[in-house]
Amino acid sequence: MNMKTLVLEEMPDLFWQEIKKRDIGKFFFRELTSSLIPEILIIRTKSKITSEILAGYPNLKLIIRAGSGYDNVDIQTARELGIRVCSTPLANGSAAFEHTVALIFSLIKHLNTANNAVRNGIWKTGLPESLEIRDLRILIIGVGLIGTLIGRYFTAWGAQVRGVDPYLGEKDWKRKGIQNIDIKSGLAWCNTVTFHCPLTHETSGLFSQELLGFVPKPIWLINTARGGLLCDGALIEGLKSGIIRGMAIDVYEDEPPGNKIWFDPTRVILTPHSASHTDAAKHRLVKETIEVWEKFRTDGEVLHEVDYRFFNKFE
Repeated sequence: MNMKTLVLEEMPDLFWQEIKKRDIGKFFFRELTSSLIPEILIIRTKSKITSEILAGYPNLKLIIRAGSGYDNVDIQTARELGIRVCSTPLANGSAAFEHTVALIFSLIKHLNTANNAVRNGIWKTGLPESLEIRDLRILIIGVGLIGTLIGRYFTAWGAQVRGVDPYLGEKDWKRKGIQNIDIKSGLAWCNTVTFHCPLTHETSGLFSQELLGFVPKPIWLINTARGGLLCDGALIEGLKSGIIRGMAIDVYEDEPPGNKIWFDPTRVILTPHSASHTDAAKHRLVKETIEVWEKFRTDGEVLHEVDYRFFNKFE
């Protein structure tokens, strides 16, 4: 089957090496020309596939989002036009899990504060006591692949873990070994909250000032999912009041972000959307993207199609 494929964003060199190795280069194009009418798009994070963009691709059958998120695609319009949308969720899972673990440890061990203290000639004075894993009550918001890995890891080391995910049934929770709780009760219970849900119309601004009101005692907050899940107002108010004792953030609503009021140099750890920045993740991304493409071209099968249930609200 002839599936002309437009690659809208830069892919690792390994991707093009693999394309050449498999002798399928004739199907792939890096630039849109007047004679090219693509049937497949491959994108990453920068491309914004709006309804207007989709209207310009009359023969489009599939969008492959090389990566785990797909908030840069108008899923609703694509579905109405009969365009299938998929991602490569397994590619970044391990790397994002490890990055989240590293951020949690950095917060509870006060590594940012300790590093700055030593550099400024201060030895232990004023350094808060660290927590141990067994002190943690972790609320995981979004218990997919990464959320499940986080839950199992910290449970194994003695932390208490609960999860929020309205799309999981009783059998799912039992299989994952994580206790289900609603988000408001979970925020009242936890001392650490980490976000791993997709960004949709319904989860945008999920952690709001209203939701902050359900947090009775100080929490650590970690976000390696999508920046748009958190409202600036809630973060500012939470840090100012002390309800948020510290944060670790890898993702931002605008990337790169401007200088935010809540970029506290001592209580906030910032990383540049680098959770998946590993060589192994890059290799998995290439392998999975090509696997998705080949399966669709040869069998018409869509691997890792987006879950349209995510257009419901987290409650």
